[in-house]
Amino acid sequence: MKNLFYLFPYLWIFSSILFFSCSEEPIPYDLSDAPLHVDSLILYNKVSGFTYQVPPEMGNLDKLYLGNDGGFINEFILLQISSSSYGTSLSSLLADTVTIDSAFLELIFSNDSIPNPEPPPFQLSFFTKNDSIFHENDSHNGNFSLEILNSVIINTSSLTEAEPDSTEEITPTLIFDVTDSMRVIADTLNSHTFLISLVDEYNGLIAFNSRESNAKPKLSVYYRKFIPSEGEDKDTLILGNTFYAVKDVSIIIPPDTTLDYVSNLYVGRALGLKSILSINLDTLQFLPAQTIFRTKSYLNLPYDITLIADKITIKAFPLADTVDSAGYVFFSEGDPYSEHSDYDYLLETSWNTNDGFITINIQTLLQYVHFGELNNLGIKLYSSLDNDPFKTIHFSNFNNEINPLENPFISIQYVIP
Repeated sequence: MKNLFYLFPYLWIFSSILFFSCSEEPIPYDLSDAPLHVDSLILYNKVSGFTYQVPPEMGNLDKLYLGNDGGFINEFILLQISSSSYGTSLSSLLADTVTIDSAFLELIFSNDSIPNPEPPPFQLSFFTKNDSIFHENDSHNGNFSLEILNSVIINTSSLTEAEPDSTEEITPTLIFDVTDSMRVIADTLNSHTFLISLVDEYNGLIAFNSRESNAKPKLSVYYRKFIPSEGEDKDTLILGNTFYAVKDVSIIIPPDTTLDYVSNLYVGRALGLKSILSINLDTLQFLPAQTIFRTKSYLNLPYDITLIADKITIKAFPLADTVDSAGYVFFSEGDPYSEHSDYDYLLETSWNTNDGFITINIQTLLQYVHFGELNNLGIKLYSSLDNDPFKTIHFSNFNNEINPLENPFISIQYVIP
């Protein structure tokens, strides 16, 4: 890293408290005889921001959703199956030497029992074209239309729950019999893409495990393969292959919102809410050039703990470009604000339910900005894939003029010669 040569003696002595440290807590070090000074700063009224909205981002989650709940309409699930399984292609099952006995598309329910009231039947459709039907990260209710795609209904089914033995744990399963449609499904002219929906409306949230889980959707095919022999008889192999989902996504319609975008910031995947923070770090220019920031340097964001009881994780990334915005904007084409991919490791979030703060460790960000290695263009916040996508995280008191100490603040610890 440029401009750091003259700092190497300090970096070597205090490697445990530098931004290269692998430990969350600094290793104790006796500074009594060292010509260094440890100090701290608390900066108020240095953080501003705004919330913006994009279409729902439901790709790469470990669940797939159907049903109406909390104002969200979970319309349907899109699911693409792999075209091969352990060296066996789907199209090879159309050979004259193969007879398919049965085939089933299976999704595992995320809960351990069928909900009450029980959902209506589920409908399985198949797209009869070879083009890419959807994109896991980019398809949403605003750009995906069934009207321009050719699909056929294959079958209907309901959740089933097997009777467990004394030790077995049984999870409800949605199984579609697709035996009669395998010639269409296995055809190379098709995309191997399915659509799953409810036959009737259902007031409740139904969740299935997605391909990101340990119980991903799958197509199981059982067949006989005939091996020609010198005589009239043929040898028969009884085989089975499982073709797993390679991409899937829930297409949902979010509700209209009446949120206070002036005094508060929000993040939530199903609503497509993200926030941009601007952090005034002009104070750093008054610190010596050799200043080393310690691990306990945080951006502290107050949030409404009455709305979120579960542990939450916020993704925070430095921005790659300058952002000009006066406030809330909806971007129908997707997120226009690019992240600085070279520095996605600079920020780490933690959660404190007692104090009502989400803290973002900005030690390394401060260090790079102070050394002139990174421009301070702002930080993008959005909800982690681990959170409930339908939960909206509410950051409060961004413009509290009555009690400014309740606003977001920056706490910094540093070492100077």
